[in-house]
Amino acid sequence: MLRELSTSSNGEWQNAPAGSFVELPPNTTHTFINNTEEDVVWLTGWRPKGFQVFFQDFGIPEHESQAQERSVAEGLVQNVVQNVERYGMSISD
Repeated sequence: MLRELSTSSNGEWQNAPAGSFVELPPNTTHTFINNTEEDVVWLTGWRPKGFQVFFQDFGIPEHESQAQERSVAEGLVQNVVQNVERYGMSISD
C-alpha cells in the first residue's frame, strides 16, 4: 500500500509519496500531515549540522514510558514555543 504525506512549503501543499525527498531552503515555513490511516516514517536531515540539539533538548526517547503522549504534552509544547528561536526556527499561526 502506498504511504504518503502531504507537505507544505511556504503555504504550497504537495504530496510526498513513499521514497520522496523534500528540500526545504533556509527560512522556509513548512509543515506536514499524514492523511492516511497507515503509519508513516519521516526521515529528516539538516544542514548545517547542529540542529540535533533541538531533539536532545525537547525529544522524548521512543523507548521511554508514554513517549508519544509526553512528546505532545502541554508543558513540553509551551517550552518549545517559548524557546524555538534559539534553534533558528519560528512558529506562526
